[in-house]
Amino acid sequence: MAVRLEELKTIREKERKEEVNSKMMQRWKESADELRTQDSQLTAMRCKIEQEHQMWEKEQREKQLREENAIYDELWMREKIKKDQKELEELEKKEELNRQRLAYLNQQLAMREQNRKNQSQKDRDEKKMLNDEWEKEKQNEIALQRERERFMRDRNLEIIQHNELTKQIKKDEELREKELDKMLIAQIVQKERDQLEFEAQERRRHREEAKELQSHYKLRGQEDAELDRRIEEYANMESQQQWEEQERIWREREEARIKLLEEVYNNRADAIYERKRKEEEENQREIEEKERIAREVAKAEEIEQMRKTALRMTKVNHQDNLKWQIDEKNERKKKELQEEMYEQRAAKLAEIQYKKMIEEEKKRGMQLLDELRAKRPF
Repeated sequence: MAVRLEELKTIREKERKEEVNSKMMQRWKESADELRTQDSQLTAMRCKIEQEHQMWEKEQREKQLREENAIYDELWMREKIKKDQKELEELEKKEELNRQRLAYLNQQLAMREQNRKNQSQKDRDEKKMLNDEWEKEKQNEIALQRERERFMRDRNLEIIQHNELTKQIKKDEELREKELDKMLIAQIVQKERDQLEFEAQERRRHREEAKELQSHYKLRGQEDAELDRRIEEYANMESQQQWEEQERIWREREEARIKLLEEVYNNRADAIYERKRKEEEENQREIEEKERIAREVAKAEEIEQMRKTALRMTKVNHQDNLKWQIDEKNERKKKELQEEMYEQRAAKLAEIQYKKMIEEEKKRGMQLLDELRAKRPF
């Protein structure tokens, strides 16, 4: 045991010297101007590297944005060329039809000049032909309106299904996060319990060793009483210091455990707040989308009602009025095609932005999980 005491004394003296040397080295570093200058340069270099990295990320984002805009512009230009080509073909067909009608009307006028006796019959035939044409145009407009209504119903149904799927995914993610938090907290608590049990066993073992040491020296004769007293005092002093050091370690571990639990709960609260905020933003976007669709439907109905009223008021037999109505119809279809093209482009942009937000949320969630795992004490 005396050898053991001597070893403990040597070890303690060595640790004390190392601590003194460490403090002296730290003091020397703090008083050295060259080291302070070097630290300042290193700090400046880190700031510079971080700034360059941020600038590089900004350039990459701007580059990606330019590439996306270029792709959208190219898609828009292709669609525009196709639609312009289609409109041009339809316009040529309509012009050919108008020329045929004009030729037919001229032929009717010539025949009417030559056969005045059959003027009334020819007028009735011409009127019947125009009525048939108007009826055919009316049926075409009705079919087009039904097709648009069917498209709007399908689109609303897709939006509703997408919203339901999004809600289910969010619900599943919340359940998984709750289970993960429970497992993490259970593991931390179990680890703390095992640590406390191990420390209790260590305390009992140290106490037994101290008792055995005291019993051993008490059994010796009266000639070693003074030596026993000194050894006992030294052992008590060492034991007291060890207990104080152990209690300090226990307090630090308890504070670290409490701090870790606070960080876990704070991160969890921040994640819940962020998710609620995003859900509110998503609900607000859905409400705005529904309002926009309702406005578009109301606008389309108003335009359709105005068109029907205009058709009833402008139904005449004169050639100039017929041409004016055809031009008006062509212009209206051109506007509808242009609006449809804008809607498709907006839908594509919204879909790309939505996917990008989902990917970012997944990345942030994985990053938070990695940080929690890195902070685990085991």
